This record gives sequence, structure tokens and C-alpha cells, in this order.
Amino acid sequence: MVVQIIPTCNDWRRRLARPVVRQAARLAALALATSLVAACAANGGARSAALQPDDPDSGPIVTESDLGNYLAGRYALAELDVDIAADLLTAAARADSDQVQLLQRALIANVAAGRMNEAAEFSRRLQQANPGDPVSQFVLTAIDLKAGRYAEAAARADRQNRDDQSGMISILTVAWARAGQGQGQQAVAAAQTLASKQNFGGFGLFHLALLNDYLGNAMAADRAYKDVMQQTQGGTPRVIDAYARFLARNNATGDAQVLLMNGMALPGAVTLEADLETLRGGGTLAPLVPTPQAGVAEALFNAATAMERDTGPWGMVYLQLALYLRPDFDVAQLTLASQLESRNRFQEAKAIYEGIERSSPLYEAAQVRAAWCLYELKDYDKASARLKALAASYPKSSSPLVALADQLRYKDRFAEAADIYSQAIDRYDREGGRSWNLYYARGIAYERSKQWPKAEADFVKALELSPDQPEVLNYLGYSWVERGEHLVRAQQMIEKAVELRPRDGYIADSLGWVFYKLGKYNDAVTWLERAVELSPTDPVINDHLGDALWRVGRQTEARFQWSRALNLKPEADQEPIIRAKLERGLSTDATAVSKAGTTNGGG
Repeated sequence: MVVQIIPTCNDWRRRLARPVVRQAARLAALALATSLVAACAANGGARSAALQPDDPDSGPIVTESDLGNYLAGRYALAELDVDIAADLLTAAARADSDQVQLLQRALIANVAAGRMNEAAEFSRRLQQANPGDPVSQFVLTAIDLKAGRYAEAAARADRQNRDDQSGMISILTVAWARAGQGQGQQAVAAAQTLASKQNFGGFGLFHLALLNDYLGNAMAADRAYKDVMQQTQGGTPRVIDAYARFLARNNATGDAQVLLMNGMALPGAVTLEADLETLRGGGTLAPLVPTPQAGVAEALFNAATAMERDTGPWGMVYLQLALYLRPDFDVAQLTLASQLESRNRFQEAKAIYEGIERSSPLYEAAQVRAAWCLYELKDYDKASARLKALAASYPKSSSPLVALADQLRYKDRFAEAADIYSQAIDRYDREGGRSWNLYYARGIAYERSKQWPKAEADFVKALELSPDQPEVLNYLGYSWVERGEHLVRAQQMIEKAVELRPRDGYIADSLGWVFYKLGKYNDAVTWLERAVELSPTDPVINDHLGDALWRVGRQTEARFQWSRALNLKPEADQEPIIRAKLERGLSTDATAVSKAGTTNGGG
């Protein structure tokens, strides 16, 4: 069950001005697709040295200028606007048949956009112009694999055997193609070669297990699965899913259920929950990798999820090739859509989320993400309707309700959001769960809808469930400071939050504001200057520093900070307060001024 994490921000208004929580949700969606490689990457993992030589509804239009199409297409590809890049570079490449670099870029853009017909065209042209080109070789290898031409695929892949990530994929392609030919010994030998390599041993072990599983070598498969479980310190969801399916098909259903239950606490365990339900209901589980094509798709997916985020279009290239080989590969669909969503390609992401079959255990998560895409596209009514329908279809799940409450909260409909959070908490509690996130989120909604006693109770509950959450420590501590309650305890809580997150400017601001409220102005200046260093463009923090500087006699600097706060566009109701301070300064009554002249700036 996925519960969204609420972001750390400083003041209530900044918390809610923009749905920053979306990034955490994207990471949660990626976590659903986490494979073996996430664990392997920490042990010398793979960085792609591989094959490398804004608005979704608008962009450059293909023109009659071949040079213009090329330059605009190259820029679009660098910005990962792959559909636009594919349009432009395709037009440019078709006008110039022998420019290798142009053909390469056109090929990459078309694969990243999932346009395999065009990719095949440019691959064949590249092989004529530059027979050693690795990208076109691999695209043609994938085409051979999909058609069941295993000997041709193995021969092409064997020529690409290099000591980098593309070499890893090539070795596994050879292995799976040999398996497709019925050459089991050669297939296993290829995977063993990879398993012996330092940087890619985890990949090799996993595919050694999958290959032996596919070939019916039960003892060898079991041994390899145990080895990869040990290497990944108990397994990732992908490894556990594969091994549990193997155990269930080999008269060890009880062991499979124990394995699945032990993996339930891992991020992205949705598929494990579905497996467990199937086994408990007397059903059977198919192999994770049922065909050689699916085996190579798995290798491509593993590579994509291991890649750094700064590797340009290559993650998308690998995922699109995986989906070409295995169109129903739901985890790859979810990962690709998540990557598009993270780049603000909401329309394209929504289409992929909506393409995940209802029978998939990832269907609900995909539909929730599709609703977020609708929200980002400002189709709020459809987003809300979809989440309400999901909540009705999945009466035990809290995820659709949490997303609906988050969307209401971002639209400042706090009382309604609090009610929906309450429904989500009821569902979560009935399932035996306890989530500090939900109590924290509802606490914010209560506080913003002026229901402080309920908000305070939720913040306290969140800290009971998870005492070291800096967001909650900061929010509750600052709220107490603003209310003039529990000041000593509030200071201790915010100091703990600072220790846990020392480079968070908003939390540093909260501590500075505690000292200001306590009349410790020199300490306040120290921490508020630190906060401005960490978050220099925040109007609230600059305003707070101005107040503290005035109190220690640094009045020229105080006026500079207030002017800066105005230039940074504070909330509308704070502008006249800051202007009044610029004209008259602060009165000698610190308490009166701090009540009249501050924003909700910490917490």
C-alpha cells in the first residue's frame, strides 16, 4: 500500500502553494519498478558508457529547412522531448541519406519515442553507412528476436560484446537467444560469463537463475536464486517475485508464501501482495520470464532502472526496446510513464498509465498516477472523478483517497481534504497499518482549516508513530511558537529537526524564529542568516531576518532584508505589513510587533 510523503516546507502557504509532493510520488512509482539492479548498483553498479555517440502540446514544427530541423531536433533530444525530436530528426535524416551522426540521432529519438518502424528504417541505413554502429545493431537484434530469428539475433549480439552496460545487455541477449534455439548449455555458459564480472555479477546471477528456470534446470535455478538473494541482502521485489514464482511451481508453495510475506515491507511490493493473494486462493503463478523475448526485455529493464538520471534518453531507449519485445511488461510501462511524468510530459505519461491492463497488480497505482497527470493538465474534475471511482473499486485501499485529499489540499480546500484523509486513515487502520504521513497530512489540513486541537493531536500522533521525522518536529514546534505555547519543548523539537536535516533553510528559519520569540535576538540573527544562505529566495525567511536585524540595532540591514522580501513576492496579505515595517520600523514592544508583523514563516 503506497502512502504519499508530504514535503518538507517551512510556512503553511509555501507548503501548499505547489504540489511538491509529486516528486516523492514519482519516486514511489519508480520504487514499484525497482529490480535487482538497484541493489547491484550500490556494489560497483553500472553507469552507462553504453551506446552513447515544455509544453507537451506545442513545440517546433517540421519546416522546409533541413538544417533547421536538425538543429531544433538535436535540441529537443537534449531536452528529452523525444516526440518532437523524432519528428524533426526524421525529416532531416530523410533529406540527407549519408550523414552518420544525423542518422544516429534520428534513430535514438525514434526508439526513445517508441517508433520502431522508423527505428528499423534508420538502423538499416546506418548499417550501410557505418556497419559497426552499436545502436542500429541492437535495434536490428531486437527485431530478429521479436520475429523468433534466434540465430541471427545471437550472431548480431555477439559482435557487440563490450565491457560496459551495452556489453552486459549483449551477453544476456546471446544467452536468451541461445535458449530460444534450444542450446541450453551455451545459454547458461553466457550468463555465467557475465556473473563472473565484478560490476555486473548481480545481473548475471539473476539471469542465470531465470535462464535455468526457463530451461527447467530446477536445482541450478534454485541455487542461483539463493545466490542472488544473498548478494542483494534478502532480495529486491523483482528477485523475490521471480524466486517465489519458481518455488510455487516446484512444490514449495509454503516457502513461496513465507518469502513473499518477508518481502512485503519493501518499497514496490505491490506485485508481491498480488502473488500472495493468488497463492492463498489456490491459484498458480507463471514464470516471471516465460520466453526468450521476455528475458531480453528483463535485461533491458534491469539496465534502465540502474542508470543514472543524467544519461540523456538512454533509459527511455532501453525501456521502449523492452516494451517492443514484451508489450504487456507492466513494470516497464509504469517506469517509462514515470520518467515522462517527471519531465512534465503529462499527456504521454497518462496514455501509458492508461495502457496498463486492469488484470495487472499495478493497475491501481497506474490509475492513481494517471489522475495526477490529469491534475497537472488542469483537468481537475476528471482527476477527482477518477480517484473517487478508484476508491469505490478498491474499498480496502487508501491510495486513491490519499491522492484525492492531496489534490483538495493543494487547491486550498482544507476541510474537505481533512475529511478524505480521515477516510484514508480508517482504511489504512483496518488493514493493520499505521502511517505517520497520513496523520501529518491531515494535521496540516486541520491546521489550515482552523481546527487546531485536531491538528495538534494528529501531529502528536505522527510523532508517536515516527519520532524522528524532521517535517513533523518542525511543523508542530513552529506552530507552538506561533501560538506562544510549550516554547521550551518547541525549541527542543526544532533543534532536533535541525540536527536531522542541517541543510534545510526552512527548518533553520524555524529555529531562528523560536529564538526571536524568546527574545534571544543575537541567536535569532545567527540562525536566520543561516536560513537565508540555505534558502535565499524565500520571502518569509528574508522578512524574519529583517525583524531580527532590527532588534539587534542593524536597522539599515533590516530594511534591506524587508525590501528584498517584498521583491521576492510574499503572500498578498503580508505585503502591507512589510511595507509598514519599511516605513516605521518595529516598535519597542517586541511581542506586539512579532504578533502583528510576521507571517506564518516556520514550521
